[in-house]
Amino acid sequence: MENLTNLTLFNIDSTTTVVYQTPQSVTLFVLVILSVLTLACILGNSLVILAVFMVHKLKTPCNLLIVSLAVSDWLVGLIVMPLAIVKEILGYWPFGAAACSMWTTFDVMLCTASILNLMMISIDRYLVITRPFSYSQTRTSKLMAGYMAIAWFLSILISTTPLMVGWLPVTGDNGHQCMVNQEIGYQIYATCGAFYLPLLVMIALYGKIFVISRAISKEESKNKPHIMDNDDRKDSDSSSETRRRAESMPLKENKPTTVIESQLSLPLDGNVANQTIYESEASEPTERDYLKPTDHQNNHMIVHAHQGHHGSWPLKKISVATIASVRRLLHRRKHKHNTHAIKTLGVIMGLFTACWLPFFVLALTAPICGDKCSVPPLVWGALIWLGYANSCFNPVIYARFNKEFRTPFKEILCCRCASINQAVRHDDYLHQYGDVTH
Repeated sequence: MENLTNLTLFNIDSTTTVVYQTPQSVTLFVLVILSVLTLACILGNSLVILAVFMVHKLKTPCNLLIVSLAVSDWLVGLIVMPLAIVKEILGYWPFGAAACSMWTTFDVMLCTASILNLMMISIDRYLVITRPFSYSQTRTSKLMAGYMAIAWFLSILISTTPLMVGWLPVTGDNGHQCMVNQEIGYQIYATCGAFYLPLLVMIALYGKIFVISRAISKEESKNKPHIMDNDDRKDSDSSSETRRRAESMPLKENKPTTVIESQLSLPLDGNVANQTIYESEASEPTERDYLKPTDHQNNHMIVHAHQGHHGSWPLKKISVATIASVRRLLHRRKHKHNTHAIKTLGVIMGLFTACWLPFFVLALTAPICGDKCSVPPLVWGALIWLGYANSCFNPVIYARFNKEFRTPFKEILCCRCASINQAVRHDDYLHQYGDVTH
């Protein structure tokens, strides 16, 4: 006969207990699954944090919000989930009332911080799409730090205010029970502040982002047949021999010319500097980055590559273009980058809603329904762990949809941290120009 384990689970509306027996194999299976989720949450979010701090290309203001989200999820895996495993496996809270109060406070605070950081990312992306010129001037590290401070301050406020007004956790049965306060007033306050209001904000912002993105895509589709302007027609009328001769000319920085000579080019050693033609979130170029005028004869100028903090690199010329062509290239790449970022944000928001909405619906309706609605403890446990699992998914989304995190994750997991920036530059080079050795 298979061994049985006694599990004591508590009713949601009182301090009475329900004792039932479950096979040890089931208990072991649950322990393994929850432990894997916890370790994945800690490891995955550690990869995000390390990648941003170790890779020069990822050290941008917008990625500070991603780090803040990863820190909140990492703390959920480090502080909240291990104690939740103990509670689920033993069937009771073994650490006493004081520890229960501290644990539930951290639970609410960190889960709320994760949700609010995601809301701040949505706000930032909305402003990037709707106010690309004015917002790019103020999108600095200080502004991102302000967003982060707001998210964490509200999280602390939402989680600690109940303790000040007497909404204490339920710690019945000699301290062996541990759950957040079930009073209707507290649940309305906590669920609205921690979930429903942020969710409404994110849905409204993402809806506007989606509408604007669709409008831009339709406009681009209409303009595709009319892609050339007057400057392009003048260039296209020149003979191919003249164009080849222009491309083969050596660069002379001090000599005026009527041809745009692009120095956005291939480094000789196979590495790529932080050049502005990337489709990345780490580098969002402006027209000024591409067009640094040295001559204005006949509406032409020399175009220099924007150099990142890696300094100068050996260059060779790769293209001839007009100012209008560069502007169109910027617009297309900027829109492609924003579309990709919108898709990633949409996946994150979709998973976030799927993971947390069932729990918060039940958390709000159960106290209102009272004794009429008897919710099995197994349902409560499954839904809260579904919410915790959301903290594991974000790093997976970055690895799947964001190529900038893919290579750093691989290098860190393979313990090649010393050469991580070189590997990132090499992958960017291959993505930009292909493998020139074949």
